[in-house]
Amino acid sequence: MPLLAKNVLGQGAEGFGFLMAAVGVGAVSGALTLGTVVPRHPPLALLHASAAAACSVLLALSLVENVWLTAVALFLLGYAGVITAAGCNTALQLGSSGELQGRVMSLYTLIHGGCPPRAFSARRTTWTPLTRMGSHVPSALLEPD
Repeated sequence: MPLLAKNVLGQGAEGFGFLMAAVGVGAVSGALTLGTVVPRHPPLALLHASAAAACSVLLALSLVENVWLTAVALFLLGYAGVITAAGCNTALQLGSSGELQGRVMSLYTLIHGGCPPRAFSARRTTWTPLTRMGSHVPSALLEPD
């Protein structure tokens, strides 16, 4: 985003802050929409539509060279992105059984947020800060009880 504001739009810190605020306002609006309008179980069609909308806005954003159109696109990106992320999170939690819910959400977090490369090494011979922070969790998820 800083490169978009500076190199493409010719904006400084104020323009960058304005664009970040547009994403934030869109995200808050999307969260409020999801929390108030959408039923307890978000429909799968809504999740597909919001993901498609976010992808479409990203594609449109690559063509826009106007600050105001970029702000509108970023608002829509924040709106659709939060609906997609929170809707998927809610659907996964409500759709999994109680005994598997922790593992399902751990895998979702691993896939969605990534993990340190150390987590996938088969050999752990040293105690590093990464192992203390939980990089051993992915392998623990795959081990039987």
